Amino acid sequence: MARNDYTQAQRDAWQANRLAGERTRAKSSLTAQIDKSLKANAPPPKAGHNSRHRPPMVWDGDSTCFSDLRYSPSAGGVYATFTDGSSYFYPMSRSDARAWFESSSVGGTFNAEIRE
Repeated sequence: MARNDYTQAQRDAWQANRLAGERTRAKSSLTAQIDKSLKANAPPPKAGHNSRHRPPMVWDGDSTCFSDLRYSPSAGGVYATFTDGSSYFYPMSRSDARAWFESSSVGGTFNAEIRE
């Protein structure tokens, strides 16, 4: 079937599906890269049962703004991945990250308190 045999609506739907698939693959790849970076940069835990090593804190909520939020103790901040696939680092304390992750709206909290 030649290109001209498809309607504009069919071409638009095909392109939207293709872009959605690419965004999903990019997000998965970026999340894997962040996971690898967090593991590589994490300090080794102290020996013994009194270890104070804390693993990265990961947000597991739903948001229209963020697809992933991870606090890294070794980096001292949060790696934030937006739903469009872009990713940024925001330096903050563990307690500030916990407050952000536990807020009723991570997007609202980001806009009101974190975004510069």
